[in-house]
Amino acid sequence: MCDGYKISAAMNTGRLILAPADPFSAPASTEGLLGILTDLALAGSPIDSARGSYLAGERFLELISFMGCSPHVELEPRPDGGDQFCHLALIGPLAQPMLMTGPYTAPPRCPACRGRLEGWQETVTIAGGQLSCGRCGERFPASRLSWRRSGGFARIAVEIRNIFPNEAVPVPELMKRLARDTGEDWTYFYV
Repeated sequence: MCDGYKISAAMNTGRLILAPADPFSAPASTEGLLGILTDLALAGSPIDSARGSYLAGERFLELISFMGCSPHVELEPRPDGGDQFCHLALIGPLAQPMLMTGPYTAPPRCPACRGRLEGWQETVTIAGGQLSCGRCGERFPASRLSWRRSGGFARIAVEIRNIFPNEAVPVPELMKRLARDTGEDWTYFYV
């Protein structure tokens, strides 16, 4: 079982994660999810199908909205073989929700009083683990923490690599299609 997912300095930093809103749910397979992403033309040709990574599809720039007046978005691999370009990877389905954080993850907040959970790195490991708020005393499962789009739990996820926090957002059409075709509401966050 994987305790968590954290972006290391060796990985390109900044990823947009699409995942079911309920961290305990997941479509039965990544193949079905890949079919949805391919049909939408968000995912293109495989880069490494054994590792579940894919080039951006023809409609990538329509389905992922970049902020700013003229963003420079690289969608093709570099000649040097580096992975500093936007592409997708599929994660899961896992037996248990995995905590996904990165260098931009802010301390999560208590779902009751909205106070920051200090020392969360040592206490938050599994979605079903019980936590206590040092501020209000409320007890709750880790899956109820408010990450404010800077981390989260997921059993299955679409990882869009080389996107920094708030640089881009999924358009409503993408999120509605994921919800319709999987039977689950979806959310997004950044790591």
